[in-house]
Amino acid sequence: MYIVAIGWIYVVAVMAAAEASFSAGLLTFVLYGLLPVAVLALVFGRAPRRPARSDEAADGKVDQHDRADPEADQ
Repeated sequence: MYIVAIGWIYVVAVMAAAEASFSAGLLTFVLYGLLPVAVLALVFGRAPRRPARSDEAADGKVDQHDRADPEADQ
């Protein structure tokens, strides 16, 4: 994914350099380059969230009684 982001930033930098004024180039670079790449990096660059599981729970060795709250039995 990083190679695509780097390539896109390069293309947008060339587009920004070809603009008539500095402010137009800066806006082009930020709005077409940095902002979309930052959003996509946040969305696709993060690992998916999964609930934490212990090794015993993953193997199926924990029965229902072991998972119950010990204070609830009293």
